[in-house]
Amino acid sequence: MSSLLPAEQLSRHLSAHALFRGADDAQETCARVGEVFRPHHMGVLGSSQRLAAQMDHLRLARLSFNRLSYGASVSINSEPMNDFVMVFMPLSGVVDIRSGAQRVAATPAQAAVVSSTQPLHMDWRADADVFILRLERRAIEDACLAQVGHLPNRPIEFDLAVDPQAPHFGSWRSLLAFLLGCAEFTRLAAVQPQMADQVERLVTSTLLFGHRHSYSEALVGTGADIAPAFVRRAEDVMIAHLHEPLDIETLARLAGVSVRNLHEGFRRYRNSTPMATWKGLRLDHVRSELLQASRNGMPVTVAEIARVHGFLHLGHFAQSYLARFNELPSATLSPGRR
Repeated sequence: MSSLLPAEQLSRHLSAHALFRGADDAQETCARVGEVFRPHHMGVLGSSQRLAAQMDHLRLARLSFNRLSYGASVSINSEPMNDFVMVFMPLSGVVDIRSGAQRVAATPAQAAVVSSTQPLHMDWRADADVFILRLERRAIEDACLAQVGHLPNRPIEFDLAVDPQAPHFGSWRSLLAFLLGCAEFTRLAAVQPQMADQVERLVTSTLLFGHRHSYSEALVGTGADIAPAFVRRAEDVMIAHLHEPLDIETLARLAGVSVRNLHEGFRRYRNSTPMATWKGLRLDHVRSELLQASRNGMPVTVAEIARVHGFLHLGHFAQSYLARFNELPSATLSPGRR
């Protein structure tokens, strides 16, 4: 059975980034894999089997390329992967994956995307040799923000099974084939943060448009953006300065336009003002962090998250948050949301 990925090129490339080789201790192997993904429980199936695990790991910005095999049949149970998404593309063998109500057998001809906020169970067969792309959920949310101008109100969940015949899946395969087959390019990106960021955005956007998820209709509905380039540049500047002070003069200068034309562009093409748009983006990011803190039980307060995003007057912030999301920020952070 042929693989969706160029296995030989991938082997040559990722073997230079070995995390471990020939690991035979189940507990230690589980801990090492958990450092890349998240802590979990792993057990070897059958008393006669012995691990011969190996893993390669290459990180670029908020994504990483990984290749993992256990050399034995293993069973894995994990809490939800709330902070990241995994794309499974086996080079050989089978991984049976169950996430919430969804289930798929990932094979060399059948990829899978694990993004559910439900507990995860996997059965790896002994011959499973799997490429796994790990992508932080925040990177996906940022890509959505750049496309539609606001964050989704709930975590984006992809369909578990990937349709290899989907119209845009070929673009995803071609992109990964290039990145995994061009060691020189990714080696340079690994030490050049700006290049790594570009790779991250390209991978994230291609996945968002190449595989169905809970926010697909909103993305497809964006259509072509006829706004002038300076409006889109200004929005990029806003996203880059979500945690920093930004005034209208600085925004206009970085967008390469006058303050007057910037106001006119946002009035005409965004039905808003530049600073109101920037405030809305910061509120969206606050909500995203509050939801993440609620899901993970993080010991943070609304005030701490608000101040990081420049909201120093908590009363005004709470009023703006209520008007945008129809609930107070304290309700978003409530443990009952988990």
